[in-house]
Parts: sequence; structure tokens; C-alpha cells
Amino acid sequence: MKLIDSIPPSQSDLTLARANHESWFQNKVLASMQDTRPLVNHEQVMSEVEAIIY
Repeated sequence: MKLIDSIPPSQSDLTLARANHESWFQNKVLASMQDTRPLVNHEQVMSEVEAIIY
């Protein structure tokens, strides 16, 4: 039994969703590029995570 019929999104809804996602993504990339925290290599992070898990 289907309680709610699915209403397909309109083209304008899809266009707005794409624009919102693009803006969100660009802001994430910019924030990452401006981050001044020291870099931590993958092996160090994995070692710390595995120590927590085990």
C-alpha cells in the first residue's frame, strides 16, 4: 500500500538544487584551501584511529 504518491521534482526545483549544491561545494573547497591547521598524513591518522578501535 502506497501512502503518498511520488511527485516528480520540477525542472526549476532541480536547477535550484544543483545551484545550491554547487554553492555548498565551492564554499567547502574554499574553506579547505584557507584552513591553516597543520596537515596530518594518512598513516598517522589511521594509526590513531586503529588505536582507538582496538
